[in-house]
Amino acid sequence: MMRANLILELVFSSFLIAFSQATLSIQIFSEDFESGLGGWNIDQGVWEVGTPSAGPAACNEGTACAGTVLGGDYPGDTDSRLISPPIQLPAVNDNERVFLSFWQWFSYASCDQGFVQVSTWDSNTNTWSDWTNLNGPLANTSPWSKRMDDITSFAGQIVRIAFYHTARTGGSFHGCDPSSTGWYIDDVSMDKEAPNFTGDFELGWKQWSADRGVWQVGTPTAGPDACHNGNGCVGTVLDGDYPGDTDSRLISPPIQLQSNVDIFRQEPSLRFWHWFSYASCDQGFVQVSTWDAQTETWSDWTNLGSPIAGSSPLWTSQRRDLSSFAGQIVRVAFYHTAQTGGFGGHCNPSSTGWYIDDVRLPGVFLQPCEFDFDNDGDVDGSDLNRFNLHFGATNCSTDNFCYADYDRDGDVDGSDLIILNEDFGENACYAPAAPQP
Repeated sequence: MMRANLILELVFSSFLIAFSQATLSIQIFSEDFESGLGGWNIDQGVWEVGTPSAGPAACNEGTACAGTVLGGDYPGDTDSRLISPPIQLPAVNDNERVFLSFWQWFSYASCDQGFVQVSTWDSNTNTWSDWTNLNGPLANTSPWSKRMDDITSFAGQIVRIAFYHTARTGGSFHGCDPSSTGWYIDDVSMDKEAPNFTGDFELGWKQWSADRGVWQVGTPTAGPDACHNGNGCVGTVLDGDYPGDTDSRLISPPIQLQSNVDIFRQEPSLRFWHWFSYASCDQGFVQVSTWDAQTETWSDWTNLGSPIAGSSPLWTSQRRDLSSFAGQIVRVAFYHTAQTGGFGGHCNPSSTGWYIDDVRLPGVFLQPCEFDFDNDGDVDGSDLNRFNLHFGATNCSTDNFCYADYDRDGDVDGSDLIILNEDFGENACYAPAAPQP
């Protein structure tokens, strides 16, 4: 009885802590181009606003978006910026961050690319700073995909954002392919947000993003027969093979890791389910980047574990240890890289790629209702009572099945309690299939 009361007390106290971390989102700026160019500026032509008749079949939403020549290929040997109006960014407090997000579609020839850039206003000199790139260039091709850039380091300043298109096609750069249909932008937004984490993709992207396209969120029609759970997951092009010669990260929102191990001495770890089918020269990596509060910059990406290569015909569970990053603010990424078509043609054609679902990090990523044991639509005391019946079980296996061993580590312990804690109080549960031995 004492053990049951202790577990119930821990569940409720942890739930109240989680509840206190309420999310906050304040929109600073938005643009969907449905009313035309508006306050945006184009410095050297090429960019247009309207309905495309080349490139994407349609805008991401609505009937208008911005693109590098809406009716055909962009001209060679050109560069041009699509520049936002000046935007006053607010100051931030505590764990708040400022994000630039937008949707993009692109198809670039081999020597051409695009950059997202920012410039700041100096009120002392009454001048704009030089343009600074936000992350690396865009190249090759991608369907419509969401990108999000952390611009918290510019909080409190007046900024302009630019989408910088640059093409060398047709010039003295030998070996360049002819120009292509270029870069399309839609649904630009700047927001000040507190943490809002989810890892099951049932509600779309939320605060996840892709830095160079390729990744999409939804229900797959290629690759796996279905998502691991529910109707939403994320994959490298949901309806076909990923494009060759591409690389792109699926990037999480910032995550504050615990400074110490939790009450059951479980080290922080990243858990997720994945399905993959990679061509011979292509692979994926799980990566992490840390926030430096002094320089207000993110570190370079560090690989966690071995690369993902070959294929897996089934959804399988993965775990990556994050204990060396305890106490830090981190982002995790699923880095897809494809060299298909390179190395003199020795690589096989591209394949259906990498699919991710049900991402978990104890106390951060929530996936409702795994612990709705009695399938009554909520996770409450009756489910806790069932969990208590199994708590402490060890040597779980196919022959010795433990119903509450949800992380499949062979016993029912604190890590399973953390999952129950994440679900506790949910009252609009969908009904995932019960685990089977």
